[in-house]
Amino acid sequence: MQLRPIKSFAQHFTNAPVRETELVQLGPGKIDLKDCWIYGENSFVNTASSKARSSWTVLGRQDLMALMLPLSWDGDYRVNGWYSNPGDVYLLDGQYEYCNVGQDRKVLFIAFERHRMTREIASLSRRTYDELPKGHNKLEVGLATAEKLSKIADRAFLNATPFDQSGRRFAMNRIVESAFFAQIADWMLSLDLLSKSTHVLDKAAFKSVRLARDAITRISPDELTIPTLCRVAGVGRSQLHESFVDIFGESPWQYVLKRRLTSVREHLLDVESPPRSVKDTALMHGFLSGGHFAKEYQKMFRELPSETLKKTLADKS
Repeated sequence: MQLRPIKSFAQHFTNAPVRETELVQLGPGKIDLKDCWIYGENSFVNTASSKARSSWTVLGRQDLMALMLPLSWDGDYRVNGWYSNPGDVYLLDGQYEYCNVGQDRKVLFIAFERHRMTREIASLSRRTYDELPKGHNKLEVGLATAEKLSKIADRAFLNATPFDQSGRRFAMNRIVESAFFAQIADWMLSLDLLSKSTHVLDKAAFKSVRLARDAITRISPDELTIPTLCRVAGVGRSQLHESFVDIFGESPWQYVLKRRLTSVREHLLDVESPPRSVKDTALMHGFLSGGHFAKEYQKMFRELPSETLKKTLADKS
């Protein structure tokens, strides 16, 4: 399996069963996104990597659950504000959003239809198995057990067939997917999921940030203020600051700035519908000073916004 470069975060989630996604680049440099996908009828496998420090917030399809295994990273890797150690695996619930933050990271993601996996586990265990744990949970399984999960994914890639000419997308037939479900179910049965997991959804800081992020999405840039975010999140200024630092490692206003810069870049990278001009895109995202915007953009992405758009237009033509 070889990861292939992609141009934008939106391209990464094309044809993925998700309801909402958001990328915020938090550190300077090239994001350098790469990925590879396998699609089954009731599951999919994805491996992705990125360089610059960034936050990925995802809300999946409600009937899905997923196992997420951080394979490698530089510095810290956080999921909903919880710090990860090598050998940690996350069991994610598609009913809720999750946020992961990291730099120079590579992550394995195995998603499956909840009820199909429940039936598979019940069949293998020959006992009644009501439901998988609710919410997001961190499983501290250790390196050896996490490696077994990674090898199951490797076998799935070996048995998959190319979906197109990109080298990024593959497909599992029903026989391969059935074997894949059985292997994942067997791996999960080897764990006591309920007693060895840490719930990673109810952290107070994550709740405050989630409410504030909703407001950032809804409120126009010229009307957005820190007092507004505090009111929406139901916390004071210092607690809001601590919550954002806990989840993202950034103050609220630095997060807002970097979110806007990232959104501008995603628009400038849109080959299908590139914007008419850099100025229009910057104004749409609340940047009133062209000089200040260009300076902040270049500091974050190592190129001028005009250079980004020029490359996109060249790709389109």
